Amino acid sequence: MKQYQSAEKKIRRLQSYLEMIRAEAESITPPTDGDRVQTSGTSDRVGNGAVRSADIEMELRQMRADAFHIKLVIIHTIETMHLPEGTRDRSYKEQNYKDLLKYVYIDGMKLSDLPDIMYVDYRTITRWHGHALQAITVPSCPTMS
Repeated sequence: MKQYQSAEKKIRRLQSYLEMIRAEAESITPPTDGDRVQTSGTSDRVGNGAVRSADIEMELRQMRADAFHIKLVIIHTIETMHLPEGTRDRSYKEQNYKDLLKYVYIDGMKLSDLPDIMYVDYRTITRWHGHALQAITVPSCPTMS
């Protein structure tokens, strides 16, 4: 269930790296007239930066697509969760469990943030979280490497 949050962190790190490469490429100034230009033994830093930037952008697109797929699988898993017949206050509990799982695994919130949002104490949040995890069936999902 934490795969989506992990994927989002990886995407943010790669996005930061891409911005650093772009800033580095923009800071490289071409030689001006009268400057001595060395033509051998030096790599094309601007060209290398552009190639690295393009490669990273392609990787980011794929990572975003994978993360979106993982998010859809998690949302579907949460939405199709059902408590056993005969559970007291079944529909009320199901909705609270679904809301809690979405807050944690889609929105990336911490359990300690939820009492104020869900108007219950922290102990109830942790109990609901445990019951909710027991009630769902998590399909296998591709991991992001």
